[in-house]
Amino acid sequence: MTIEERVTELERKFDTFTQSELPIGQKKDWRRTIGCSTGDALMEWIDEQALKYREEDRERSKREFDAAEGAPAS
Repeated sequence: MTIEERVTELERKFDTFTQSELPIGQKKDWRRTIGCSTGDALMEWIDEQALKYREEDRERSKREFDAAEGAPAS
């Protein structure tokens, strides 16, 4: 099989795969993923770690801002 034939076959498979997931006329967008990980322990852990990181980053940014402004650290 030539590279051209392989690429053509892969394109056909890709088109079939991407079209089979969507009802006719539905566009792909981020809203289709809402709720797909509900109840998944790994996703819950990832969410917890992300929130923890965000809070640590907020605190660090606040301390850096206060230090730059000469305000007392809280």
